[in-house]
Amino acid sequence: MHSDADTFFKRIKERLDAGGIEYENRSFSKPLETLLVEIEEEIVDTAAWSFIAWTRLRAIMRKLPEEPRRVGSGAAQSDEVYDVQHIRQAARRHTKV
Repeated sequence: MHSDADTFFKRIKERLDAGGIEYENRSFSKPLETLLVEIEEEIVDTAAWSFIAWTRLRAIMRKLPEEPRRVGSGAAQSDEVYDVQHIRQAARRHTKV
């Protein structure tokens, strides 16, 4: 049985292997500055995709007939912290994700 970590690292290896073929392993000889620019671009892309996912989640939550339950009293004391299982069930009932 694979854990999430196993799946994650398998995906990394697959991406490295595919990049090695596509770029003939030149990535390992690129100047560090070039790699840092590419990393910055990926971070911005990740933030943008996260925002898109967040807006979709907020749209789902606005359609909920009941108030989602807050999760515990952990470090995040925001009303934005909800029971994920509750949100998933509500999303299945009210929208296509």
